[in-house]
Amino acid sequence: MYLELNKNLTEQEQQIKIETHRFAAEVLRPASMELDKMHDPADVIGEGSPLWDVFRQAYRLGYHNAHMASDLGGAGMSPLGRHIFMEEMGWGAADFAVGIGVTGMPFSFAAFGRNERMMEEIVTPFVNDREARYVGCWAITEPQHGSDMLGVGTPTFKDPAAAASLRAVLDGDEYVINGQKSAWVSNGTIATHAACFLGLEPEKGQEGGGVAVIPLTLPVGATIIPQTRGTAPGLICPITVDGVDKVVYAVPGVPHEMKEMVERAVLPDLRRRSGDTGVIVSRTLRTWGDSESGLNERLDPVISRLDEAGNPTLAFLASGWEGLKVRLTAKAATQAEAESLLDKWDAEVRLVVGEHVFSVDDETMES
Repeated sequence: MYLELNKNLTEQEQQIKIETHRFAAEVLRPASMELDKMHDPADVIGEGSPLWDVFRQAYRLGYHNAHMASDLGGAGMSPLGRHIFMEEMGWGAADFAVGIGVTGMPFSFAAFGRNERMMEEIVTPFVNDREARYVGCWAITEPQHGSDMLGVGTPTFKDPAAAASLRAVLDGDEYVINGQKSAWVSNGTIATHAACFLGLEPEKGQEGGGVAVIPLTLPVGATIIPQTRGTAPGLICPITVDGVDKVVYAVPGVPHEMKEMVERAVLPDLRRRSGDTGVIVSRTLRTWGDSESGLNERLDPVISRLDEAGNPTLAFLASGWEGLKVRLTAKAATQAEAESLLDKWDAEVRLVVGEHVFSVDDETMES
């Protein structure tokens, strides 16, 4: 019995009820009935399924952020407003209510600590998502356990026999996760990230548990390179080939996105792995009016001195209507030192072919 039930809804709560009810009636129910007629589960989650139309519409309305903190871009619902929202969603279709309801769980957990890397790689992209590219699942149920992890205050909560089967063990400065979750994890078949409830100290039963936010779309050991100019992120993937450690970098194909990501993340990572803390800086002189062989012949004395010095290096690149490029690349301990080297040899090159140089780096002939 509710002794102090407040039946007065705020204007926002009333609006939530009206809008969510309309969405549930016009979008959720028809799509849910259509999905129920599909015989193959693969078709239900496949490309072109009504499921994805519903998720995209929900994301565009901000429903995926219903449980996210308002200062991070969440919907800003009151506790009662969230209850109304979920009740109306469940009235429309229980399946979609659960799916859309749990999609934000990994990202909400990731936001708790306000860790800068977690915010950049996981939380902010999810909050800003309007195409359902980021989908979360709630990985709590195990074959040997129901939802025991929610049994706080019960006698079995501290029983070691009831500890989670999925466990995280500290190995150096990383956790290794082993075990199994049930096959019916909500959103499990479509999720990109999981809020994974697991055991850390099994001797304490469920009380010794925790939550790990696990990307489900990454190769083992890979890390995401956040995108700043488009939508496709990059990847840094360590691999071992014939016992030799190597690394694969996956970057977007769009040139300006690729170039920015290489300079921001790939090159620094390569230098870190090699133990080299120096910087590499290039400068491109754009020329017109002479051939590659002609420039090479005229610059031969400069090239010989560069070969003796070993730093910087010089290379030619024929670029059609953009002219012939002469690129100087210097390596030094600091940006300033590298620029100083480039200034010196830039002047040497211009002494020989200065009349053919019309611009530097990305400057065009027009500019």
